[in-house]
Amino acid sequence: MKKSISIILAIALLFFAFPAANVHGETGSSMSMLHTSGSRIVDEAGKQITLRGTNLGGWLMQEGWMTPLGSGEIDHSFIVNITASATNGDHVASNAIDTVTTDEITTNNMFTYWQSTSAQAENSAELLIELDKIRYFDRIVVETGPAHTGDYLRGAVVWMSNNWTDWFSADTITVDESKSNEGIVTILTGDQSAKYIAIRPGRASEDGQYWTVANISLCMTDEYTVRNHLIRRFGETRTNQMIATFQNNYITETDIQNIANMNMNFVRVPVYWMDFMLKDGTMRTDPYNGFAKLDWLLNVC
Repeated sequence: MKKSISIILAIALLFFAFPAANVHGETGSSMSMLHTSGSRIVDEAGKQITLRGTNLGGWLMQEGWMTPLGSGEIDHSFIVNITASATNGDHVASNAIDTVTTDEITTNNMFTYWQSTSAQAENSAELLIELDKIRYFDRIVVETGPAHTGDYLRGAVVWMSNNWTDWFSADTITVDESKSNEGIVTILTGDQSAKYIAIRPGRASEDGQYWTVANISLCMTDEYTVRNHLIRRFGETRTNQMIATFQNNYITETDIQNIANMNMNFVRVPVYWMDFMLKDGTMRTDPYNGFAKLDWLLNVC
């Protein structure tokens, strides 16, 4: 006996019923639509069906609780300006408009850099990032470049503003220095939105090291940002091909058969809109699109 599996399709985190196969049928039996009758789920003959299933999360949509994404860089072109100033630890708004230095940071270029004029201490200097508009992020990556890896940021004090007048800080900030030997420090801010971001050292350097910055990146661990990061690097066509290669290997016919062998009779399928549409909103017609994946899954189930 070959068991068939019903499908529940989840779109944008909402659940909708999807045509379901007869969960007790023999090979070659006709499809039967499931529906509700009072508080029961029944087939077309009115027979009550007990659903026993699992989730295909991480296949057509990356659900972070089960398949962590890592993070994607927000497009550097969104950074309008990066300026630097010495500070005395007072209110960040007044410090942020101190005289701007002539030193420059060119994003995505590890050979141009800004360097503080003295050793790091808490609130000893400040970098101010101005974005084109309010942007969303959950981490800030600060890099020294290969020539100054010892001058990495010690700790971090981060202030943010959406209007230049009202400044706020994250409830909790964690500084990941696990790559400090490469001059890379990641400031984990939690989900934030801001137009202006001011960054200062959070503690003194151990041996009088200055603070050198060659590149700053804002990152977000959501699927949209990660996909767009890949598109900027590889182009949309190549990105969709790479994602399809992952999807084709992440869930296979063997996986569906194993689910059936465990006496399960339905699968929940979260999906993401970029599997069905291009960035410009037009429908995808390439052979890797989400509709083709769902057709394959229906046939296998």
